[in-house]
Amino acid sequence: EEITKVLKQKKINAIYGQAGFLRLLAEYYREKNIQAPQLKFLCPGSEIVDKYTRELFNDVFRPINYSETYGSTETGIIASLNSSLEYEPIWHDCFFFIKDIEDVSDNVKKGSIVLTSLNNFSQPILNYEIGDIIHVKDYSHTNFTKSRITTIEGRTNDYLLLSNGDRLAGSTFYTLYEYFSFVKCFQVVQKEEKKCEIKIVLTDDLNQNKEQILNATDELLNNRIDYKIHYVEHIPLARNGKTKILISDIN
Repeated sequence: EEITKVLKQKKINAIYGQAGFLRLLAEYYREKNIQAPQLKFLCPGSEIVDKYTRELFNDVFRPINYSETYGSTETGIIASLNSSLEYEPIWHDCFFFIKDIEDVSDNVKKGSIVLTSLNNFSQPILNYEIGDIIHVKDYSHTNFTKSRITTIEGRTNDYLLLSNGDRLAGSTFYTLYEYFSFVKCFQVVQKEEKKCEIKIVLTDDLNQNKEQILNATDELLNNRIDYKIHYVEHIPLARNGKTKILISDIN
């Protein structure tokens, strides 16, 4: 409420900030039926912006100019969203390649991004693996500048420990649930071995939606771990203002 007052009083028309916080702000405007100021510029960052959140921002804030950035604390901004909803690398700021490459389609490959910063001369960052899995279109070892980042799965070091001891990356769940437009957000919580809880917030609380989620989740986790799905109204942000996809108390 206080923030909405400041936005109105200061006539703020440009916002660059964490996607999770901006999502809470947009939902507050919508739930309270308050007309949000039209922004000349809106740029959420710091975490993955899913389809629901992107549509929410454009509906509530009606930005004249909209962009998203992908980056890391260590190297700064890596790429920015273009009109085709692909991330264009900022090659004059950083250079990257991907390792552990897998084919996604004919012209899209995925792998773990490895970065070199081109603007930090006092303490250069060379071939730094930040732990993100990304999908890259038109990836070529001979001409990197044609590459576009189409999907950011997330960190590889957030994982679910399965019953047989294997690890399942938290980014796998993002890929699984991003397919469903009615999934607002989710979080996987593992407090003990061989068990986990999946919290999901839906935009449409329909039985057919829940059935689709159950079928997809069962296909991924059946006989691999004992899991329970709980549908909740809200998932709180972490202390850093982000929505953490996976929380694990397992060492």
